[in-house]
Amino acid sequence: MSLVPAIRTPLTPAQALGALQEALPSSFTRAGLDMVAAQSAVETARWTEMYGWNFGNVTPTAAQVAAGVDYFQHASTGSMRYRAYPDPVAGARAMTGWLESHGAYDAAQAGDLAGYMAALQAGSYLGTVGLTDGSGHTVSQADYTNYQNDIAVIMNELAAVTPERPPSGWSWLVWLGGLVGGGAALAAWKWDVVGPYVSPWLRAARKWIA
Repeated sequence: MSLVPAIRTPLTPAQALGALQEALPSSFTRAGLDMVAAQSAVETARWTEMYGWNFGNVTPTAAQVAAGVDYFQHASTGSMRYRAYPDPVAGARAMTGWLESHGAYDAAQAGDLAGYMAALQAGSYLGTVGLTDGSGHTVSQADYTNYQNDIAVIMNELAAVTPERPPSGWSWLVWLGGLVGGGAALAAWKWDVVGPYVSPWLRAARKWIA
């Protein structure tokens, strides 16, 4: 498969924490888990607007698309492509793999949000400040500052949440539903109403390598 329908795959905060906990090293601190989870929550409107089990809006490289990886698109982002995964843990591993490869783990482990953001910015997570991304938005330092503030708010909320095992073994039902009503699923995406956290960041052109 290559292009698949954009199917919403929501999770509860507890389930999202559970998937990320399984994807991260067993030695990861709770503070680190909450930081990574809060970033994912910002990206997905607290997992109510997550699609294809994509925890961080990971985008495929041209080589991955040519190799036939599953991806989906939204009408509101034109040619932007986002990876689709078979289950929550696979999606969580894609996000955490990017964080590890870009040196964000140590800061997360230490509960150092400023250091974590520095790693994200060094990896051009939201894009390079001063340059225009693929959606036509010129990235500014304020983008990173606001992103950090949103993560901090959600970290506090997640501290009281107990991780739960995420759903598994039924993802094929999600994709079957998408094949039956894929056009409707794409049309149902309302870019301007997905919530105060997700819309600014989904507009950024991610250059993630899963």
